[in-house]
Amino acid sequence: MAATSPSPKQASPTVSAVIPSYNYGAFVGKAIDSVLNQTHGHVECIVVDDGSTDNTREVVTKYGDRVRYIYQKNAGLPDARNTGVKAATGEFVGFLDADDEWAPNFVEVALQYFQKLPQNFGVVASRSTQVGLDSKPLGLKRLLPDVDEEFSLTDLIFRTRFFPSAVVARKSAVIDAGYFDTNYVSEDRDMWIRIAEHHRVFIHGQRQVLIRKHPTNMSKNASSMKEKIKRTIIKSYRAYPQLRGRIFYWLHVWSFFYFQSAWTYYDQGKRLTAIGELLKSLILWPFYSKPRLVNEPPLFRIRALAIFLLRRPAS
Repeated sequence: MAATSPSPKQASPTVSAVIPSYNYGAFVGKAIDSVLNQTHGHVECIVVDDGSTDNTREVVTKYGDRVRYIYQKNAGLPDARNTGVKAATGEFVGFLDADDEWAPNFVEVALQYFQKLPQNFGVVASRSTQVGLDSKPLGLKRLLPDVDEEFSLTDLIFRTRFFPSAVVARKSAVIDAGYFDTNYVSEDRDMWIRIAEHHRVFIHGQRQVLIRKHPTNMSKNASSMKEKIKRTIIKSYRAYPQLRGRIFYWLHVWSFFYFQSAWTYYDQGKRLTAIGELLKSLILWPFYSKPRLVNEPPLFRIRALAIFLLRRPAS
């Protein structure tokens, strides 16, 4: 019997990599290279230039027709991601920040998991490694285990579980969720929460993304990050009335929010503000947290308080 050609559903799916860039011309070339070097044969690379005033256009256009370049007036990161999703032709979309990089088999592994998992999984993410400007690992202590894991809606409301650059999602799941919220929230965390309302979310144990840390990271602005995460939590509280009665859950959510905020302020050299945030965390939830939730060792926040009091943050 003669072999038959695969049907369209059997054909290898296309993944559209959406790279938003605002004045990241110094980094975006490495991000593009990591997309073009994927072992999976059907990867579309889309760069959305969000009104850059640096050399982003020159860097991207050197790649010719291997990269789709879209320029728009500066509208912010979530709007740039939405522009990329709307332009994407793939069944799946990956969200790669312009200063990060994918491992060569990042897409291939994500699609292998999508193939093994039930159809109602909307997101597959990978673990990540934080690196410096030289792309070398920073050697940070890993509190999260390298295991395969599914996250629920309440898990995702509680805390950020993965970086946006580590995500491959079904495009239909992103559209069903209503695209990224542009109203000053933590747009990636908010998106995964809303996807989890109707789809399942999975992370595998392989570290296949390099998250580059540098002085111009948007996450370096402690006050802005705090406000965005705060608005995301409040939005989730209002959106899911079935969860409002879980008083201890929400106390724990806010406690962890202030704990994360404390470290961000400390890293910025605002030690007194960091101490205040950490004390709020301890007042709201003075108990030990289960590793499944936060992966913190016993007395971790007490030890953090001692660090804040006794050690000046690095300048």
